[in-house]
Amino acid sequence: MSFFGAESVDDPARGPRGAQGAPLTPMASMAVDPDFHAYGAPVLINTRIPRQAGDAEAEARSLLVIAQDTGGAIEGPMRGDLFFGTGDLAGDLAGVMKHPARWTVLLPSPLALKLAEPAT
Repeated sequence: MSFFGAESVDDPARGPRGAQGAPLTPMASMAVDPDFHAYGAPVLINTRIPRQAGDAEAEARSLLVIAQDTGGAIEGPMRGDLFFGTGDLAGDLAGVMKHPARWTVLLPSPLALKLAEPAT
């Protein structure tokens, strides 16, 4: 059985489907480790994003993204991969994106309070 397979896309402007089952959106979808983050969780990211191919310095940006995918190299609570889109330019930008990021996972108040409680 092959990992990759052909998929019919109703709207060519929509991205490939992530592990969550929803089409990925460039600069708004993120791969996470599902052992630590739930698919569908909104995450505010503060990082540096390349402006063009080879731009290792990049530009400071804040992005609100949704955890929608995973990948083999995405292991642990603070590992993620921003989906830049498809095509040569997206691949070039993703290839130089190695900047640290500050994450804020947005959770409903009751869940956030429960997670903040000391373990008993």
